[in-house]
Amino acid sequence: MNKMMLVGMLLLSGVTFAADSSVYAGLFHDLIIDKEPVNGDENKAEAFTDCHMVAMGVYPTVLQDALYNTAADANDYAAARKAFRKLIGVEMSAGDVAKTNMNALIEQSQFVLDACIAGVQDETPKEI
Repeated sequence: MNKMMLVGMLLLSGVTFAADSSVYAGLFHDLIIDKEPVNGDENKAEAFTDCHMVAMGVYPTVLQDALYNTAADANDYAAARKAFRKLIGVEMSAGDVAKTNMNALIEQSQFVLDACIAGVQDETPKEI
């Protein structure tokens, strides 16, 4: 199965964004625009940002809200990621089941990100 089709199916299965993610997406875009493999390529930066945002959509609403609201309040990518990681840490310490579930979400998010980026790097059309 085409990886991009799988990403699209995951999106259609109910993966949604929580709070307004536009500030966070903008901060992420600005962070990667001059780095490898984007190197100032606006189209790649937008595609990689889209992939990152799709992958973030795997996480529960409460985590997304913390990330996106902190980004909007602080206008700072690092502060937003710190708040997100703190909540992941709290969840991971809530017991074996919670830790297993959070690890599964992290793996799923990474899988979605990798599949999406592979499509961007192969210059195949994104079906996001």
